[in-house]
Amino acid sequence: MTQPGTQGWSLQPAGLLALCPLLAVGGTLLSATCVALLFLASLILVATSMAVLGRSVAPEWRILTLLLVSGIWVTILDLMLQAFAYPLSVSLGIYVPLFAANSLLLIVGERSLRCGDPKFAARAGIMPGVYAALWIIPLGLVREVLGTGMLFSDTQLLPGLPDPLVIMTFPVPVLQSAPGAFLVLALAGAWVAAGRAPSHH
Repeated sequence: MTQPGTQGWSLQPAGLLALCPLLAVGGTLLSATCVALLFLASLILVATSMAVLGRSVAPEWRILTLLLVSGIWVTILDLMLQAFAYPLSVSLGIYVPLFAANSLLLIVGERSLRCGDPKFAARAGIMPGVYAALWIIPLGLVREVLGTGMLFSDTQLLPGLPDPLVIMTFPVPVLQSAPGAFLVLALAGAWVAAGRAPSHH
């Protein structure tokens, strides 16, 4: 049995590239948290399903099967979001259905198919989802505070959340746009790289 190795799930540049659509739509703490949870659920469901199918899928049908399973689970999650949080679903737009073609999701699914162990595949699906959330949610929080000057700025999309909290009076609206996500990501990456750089005395 081939196990889906967990190497590379620390989200090196290639992994971060796969998260670009998720980072683009996660402009607030609420939207970023929702996207991160949906992506984590997609990873677990697709990985487990592909591992269950295992060797019953002929090699020439693997890619088609993977795309079909990915599309089914992402569609189910998207419909559930529309059913229980329709305004939030509208705000996320087309980005949730795009999960079905996310390269990170497809890589996890393909490795899980070769694994054949649903429990191990589920754990292997959790790891990249958690790493993704560790990027998406903090960046969404930073973009919301700096881009709108508030926290919980979109609580009207989901009942029961706190009222908006004004934090700063001079926001930078560009950070709420998709290019703003990559600007914040670049700054965060530079900060992480600077922290890892060896000090010279």
